Amino acid sequence: MPKVSINLVTLNGKEYLPFCLKSIFDQSLQDFSLLIIDNHSTDGTVEYLKENWTKVKVVIHKENHGFCQAHNEAIVWTNSDYVLILNQDVVLESNFLIECVKFLEENEKTGGVTGKLLRLDLDNDSPNEKEQIVDSAGFKIFRNHQIIDRGAGEKDKGQFNKIEEVFGISGACCMFRRKALEDIKLSPTEYFDKDYFAYKEDADLSWRLRLYGWKLFYLPQAKAYHKRVAFTETKLPALPTKRTLKIRRQKPQIINFLSYKNHLLTIVKNEFLSNLILCAPFIFFYEFKKLIWILLFEHATLKAIFVFFQQLPSALKKRRIIMNKKKIKAKEIRKWYK
Repeated sequence: MPKVSINLVTLNGKEYLPFCLKSIFDQSLQDFSLLIIDNHSTDGTVEYLKENWTKVKVVIHKENHGFCQAHNEAIVWTNSDYVLILNQDVVLESNFLIECVKFLEENEKTGGVTGKLLRLDLDNDSPNEKEQIVDSAGFKIFRNHQIIDRGAGEKDKGQFNKIEEVFGISGACCMFRRKALEDIKLSPTEYFDKDYFAYKEDADLSWRLRLYGWKLFYLPQAKAYHKRVAFTETKLPALPTKRTLKIRRQKPQIINFLSYKNHLLTIVKNEFLSNLILCAPFIFFYEFKKLIWILLFEHATLKAIFVFFQQLPSALKKRRIIMNKKKIKAKEIRKWYK
């Protein structure tokens, strides 16, 4: 049994894979297995893998199963102490695995860790350009229940150079203790909520880990670089700016749709009623502002509201499972609100 299972889900990622896979096999810790699940790529990804990485196990789907279901499958099909969830557009520094494993082995109550994710530019004249711009240093949550990446877009000046406990960790590149994943699963094969398909599933899983008493940490000594496809403002302005409109309109509509729906599902499933009451004014104002924004500028996202109500019964069933197994009190979640 390998120490780490690296689970990589691909979807039209041929341009990223040479850099991502090389960084995996250049790791100083070689005690790992790699499983790639392809979600019906049409850009030659599968052909590239078959021709250039013949010893890597690849599962090929005939349709897109989504990020959540594909990673659920990978977790079930592997066996290891730790699981690395990895995006195809991430490049790891050579010490990434060993730093994460070392910390997890020394801290038994830690359910997952993430490293310092910086941004990766693959579009300029120097491919695989590593930038000193922060992509994520873990998640933070506000009283209005917005969850964002700490430091996103900031120049890395050492402000995130210490090990810190964080509210949550980004699914682009994070390592979980398998024991923790088994503890918080919603069904025998459902770790990430399959109703999410993709987006916000990492915030949901992080919140559930916290409810079950697991800790999550950010490790600056474990570096990785992420080519973020969809950039967002950290906060939605009260009035639209040209920059905000441009950024949101450049994002595929499916991202806006899934992010909006899944954010609401995450709150329904994981938040204590007492915290909802205490934070109601902040949540209402934030959600009202988003709704007005959608009505004025993103009509297509309105469908997310209807799908949310369709999935609400399932979310409430999962909430009962979560709340029956929770091990902490409301104030322990509330302390994370900024």
